[in-house]
Amino acid sequence: MSRTGGQAERAIPATGDITSIAAASLVDGETFTLDDGSNAPTVFEFDVSANGVGAGNIPILAVGTAAAVRDLTITAINSVATLGITATPSGTENITLTNDVYGDAGNTSSSETVTNAGFILTDMTGGYDSFTVNAETLEFTADYTWDNPSVPNPESVRIVPQFRFSAALHHCGRSLIEDGPGLLTRRAIRFY
Repeated sequence: MSRTGGQAERAIPATGDITSIAAASLVDGETFTLDDGSNAPTVFEFDVSANGVGAGNIPILAVGTAAAVRDLTITAINSVATLGITATPSGTENITLTNDVYGDAGNTSSSETVTNAGFILTDMTGGYDSFTVNAETLEFTADYTWDNPSVPNPESVRIVPQFRFSAALHHCGRSLIEDGPGLLTRRAIRFY
């Protein structure tokens, strides 16, 4: 995110994830497909029996625990030069998928043929193209509560972003962060 002249520019890559399962829970030939939105979709095939995979499919020689299958899957995904998705470990059995290009073109559907319900593949979502906002006029509304009982608790409060990821809370024309930082102990703020 950059800011120049009161303007902030930002783009976000699409992300998805995979929950892997042990090789013993996979059936030889089961597949999953990833699409980065720029290149042809890539089909990965679990080769449980070590007897090869279908033409054009990327093999994953599935052996061992869910963590081992996770690591083999990460290696296979990251080895495909024509797939603009990077896989990283996230917990014992999970894989985070991140599109290499920021923007909404990476919001794509994924598919899989794994019959075991423990294997979960989510679509690539959340990618946004660059956009510009005026940080001096952009506002949100939020519900909030104060820890200090002497401060009234109205239903909502105006929030004006000041820079990057910070924001000032305003109530009755006053910036509460600037005028009364001692009063501002946030328990819950819901943006909308």
